[in-house]
Amino acid sequence: MNKKLLIGIIAGVVVLGIAVTVMIGFSTGLFTVKKGGGSNNGNIESSAQAGGSSDTPVTQVIEKGTVKIKPAEGKAEDKVSVPINLNDNPGIAAAQLYFQYDDTALVYEGYEEGDLFDEYTVEGAGGKVGCIISESDISKNVTANGTLLILQFSIKKDAAKGEYPIELTDNSMFADIDENTVLPKISTGFVKVR
Repeated sequence: MNKKLLIGIIAGVVVLGIAVTVMIGFSTGLFTVKKGGGSNNGNIESSAQAGGSSDTPVTQVIEKGTVKIKPAEGKAEDKVSVPINLNDNPGIAAAQLYFQYDDTALVYEGYEEGDLFDEYTVEGAGGKVGCIISESDISKNVTANGTLLILQFSIKKDAAKGEYPIELTDNSMFADIDENTVLPKISTGFVKVR
């Protein structure tokens, strides 16, 4: 898959995520449009800003959990698997993950589903992998610890010996069913070429 197509797919997923959030916000009364004069002339505001009830849901940031990208090792032309594990899980309904890897030494070959979620959309090329994972039962959080997914790479024939990082980027997101943002600690992994 070419890089422009991958970027287009990832951008489309981000826009779709924003659109769904806004639609949910309007349908649940979390967002409203204030019409007429005033300083907020036709702008979107939260229902709490508009004088909504005190039982309006408020999203929170939950700083709990650990995502560990486990290291892998191999020699030139080997295939390696890099597990992405979640521990101390506070409860997650979905995640949008973006990984970076060194494409001068590694080639993304695919992925294996982990044991926590049952819906996966994953694309990768050119030093980046984008992934959306979720549970088909959207009425509950996944609270177990385990493997989110396993990324598979091949080591290029001309790869120099050394460690090549596999990183989860800052624009990755985790959320629970209440639309709270979950911020786990992230541990960077690597592929060691021997």
